[in-house]
Amino acid sequence: MRDIAAQLMNRFNLHKLFPLVNVAELFGTASHRAHYTSLLRYPVLHWRTKLKKDKTKTTGWFDYSGGDSAFCPVG
Repeated sequence: MRDIAAQLMNRFNLHKLFPLVNVAELFGTASHRAHYTSLLRYPVLHWRTKLKKDKTKTTGWFDYSGGDSAFCPVG
């Protein structure tokens, strides 16, 4: 879950608030600079493959925002 949280925080450029290359450093070498709490109260993620407009596929963890279409496989 830490890897997913670090990716989410990097996406919003939170690593730029501190002199860090990656937010994941807060779970290791920069742990003295962090106060740990839950980023998401009830995180719901699902593994899926997304088909982009340019016909390339991206596979990974994505937020589940509801609806059955989130679980339909891409052919």
